[in-house]
Amino acid sequence: MIEHTPTYSLADVDPSAFCASCGQCCKRMPGNISPEQLQPDVEANLRRLLATGNYAIDWWEGDPRGGPFLKSGIGKAHFLRPRHKSRPGKIFDPSWGDSPCVFLSDNGCILPRSQRPKECLEMVPVRGGACLSTFPKQRAAIAWLPFNDMLERIGHDVSKSE
Repeated sequence: MIEHTPTYSLADVDPSAFCASCGQCCKRMPGNISPEQLQPDVEANLRRLLATGNYAIDWWEGDPRGGPFLKSGIGKAHFLRPRHKSRPGKIFDPSWGDSPCVFLSDNGCILPRSQRPKECLEMVPVRGGACLSTFPKQRAAIAWLPFNDMLERIGHDVSKSE
């Protein structure tokens, strides 16, 4: 039976050890990155990360801020995350839940804690593998809205240079 109450606080446990013992989130979907994590130069850092081949641009269909009556003209709200292991070379990748994060190893995440995506850093561990995300796809898409055009432009630039 899955318990839906946190069994640990991230302040109390090294999440890489906790996640290495479970890894269900990382086995299905990489965590989402916040644009704040790429400050002070979001554009340069975005180019650098995408050029490594370890990151992908995902998107939310339509405007992530509202329902059917919101007429914003946004067709796709882009955001950044690590790529799936099964999709090398894909800069634009809207896939969902079918391949592990490129940074997941048998011992947990290989990234230093300071370089992990916001979603991973803020994940609330729950016994049974049903961890709670505070920065899911929709919130990531909202956070990246001011950079939406930049994400698409840089993604195409990096794709062409490969």
